[in-house]
This record gives sequence, C-alpha cells and structure tokens, in this order.
Amino acid sequence: MCTFCVNQVEHVLKLADEYQAGGIIDVCVKILKSEPKSEGNAVKILQLATCTATVRRDERLFWVRERCYKLIENMELKEIKKDKAYDNLEKGSLERVLVKRNERLETFIKDIYPQFMGLVECCLWDSVKMTNITNKMDSEITPCPQHYQNRKAKGNLLGRMKNCSVCRRMITQLVRNLKLSLSESAKFKYGGDYYFDEKVIAMIQDFEKIIRV
Repeated sequence: MCTFCVNQVEHVLKLADEYQAGGIIDVCVKILKSEPKSEGNAVKILQLATCTATVRRDERLFWVRERCYKLIENMELKEIKKDKAYDNLEKGSLERVLVKRNERLETFIKDIYPQFMGLVECCLWDSVKMTNITNKMDSEITPCPQHYQNRKAKGNLLGRMKNCSVCRRMITQLVRNLKLSLSESAKFKYGGDYYFDEKVIAMIQDFEKIIRV
C-alpha cells in the first residue's frame, strides 16, 4: 500500500463519512480492494475496512474483510498485536478476530488430542513389550497391575495420569530409559530437536482443563 494510502485512507474515510462524500469513499474502497492482502498488512487493511459505520456497511468491502479475517486467523497473537492498527480495531472486528483465532486453536487442540494421547500409549506399550523381550533390569518398565493386562492398557490415559501413581511412574521410567545416561542434561536416544519428559504427565492432565474430553 502506498505511503498516501497508509497515512491518509483512514482520515479521508472519516471525513467522507462525516460529509457523506460518496465519490471519495468509492476511491478508498477501490484502493482497499486492489491492495494485495498478506499477513503483513491484514490487520491494517481490516482496520481501514471497518473504521467507520459507512465502510462497515459497504458490501463492496465484504470480501476484503473476509480475506483479512482468514489471514489473521492463522497468525500468532503476538504478530497480530504488534501491528499498531490492532489497538484501533473497531470493537466488533476485534471480537471476531479473537473469537476466530480461539476457534482455530480449539479445533487444532481437539484434532491433536487423540493423536498425542495415542503416541504416548504407543510408547508405553512398546516399552513394556521391549522390557519383556530384553528382560534387562536397568531398562525395566513395570506395568501397572491395575491398568495393564497382557501388556495392553485398560482405561483412558487421562484418567490413569490423574488417579494412578503407578501409571505416572511408568512415564518417568519411560523417559529415563530413553536417555543416554541418567544425568539431567543427557541427550535422548532417538535424536531430533524435540523431546518429551516427565512434564508430559502435567500436559495430559491439562487437556481436561482446555477442552471437554
């Protein structure tokens, strides 16, 4: 967007709204429609496309606003808020930005929940299986007698992490066995850049606070 557009469109729109200068509004609408939309300018363009009652009602800007909402939906909140235009967003637009982003995150968390829990269950199952095969005391994971039968878990993982200290200890044993040594700073055997540790127990429990599971 050109310097004139960035610095003047909002001021011009407000004057045009006050004096009902339709021709000037038409020019501003054309500018907003033609400007390429990106995550870098979506907040600013949305703010301009909602800054007066007249432009908020203008159906010609409907898809401009929708495109901006879609871009903002996938941005991090800190990216959204660092744009100075964020503080000047009209209340209804601001609420929609936050609601849409919250809906996006909730959908993602609900999708990732069964995958994440399944991966943890799989790791526990595989470790219990390998313990039975190798029979090494230093890598032993003791299956919970109440919640494991034939090396398979009974009951959901969240309930076990909340209510069973033996099942929680299995996670601790699993993390210990995946390290190359017993030191706190030891690297994990499976490589890569990301790891899980005992904090996964609290994360599993926190899922219940975030979504209805």
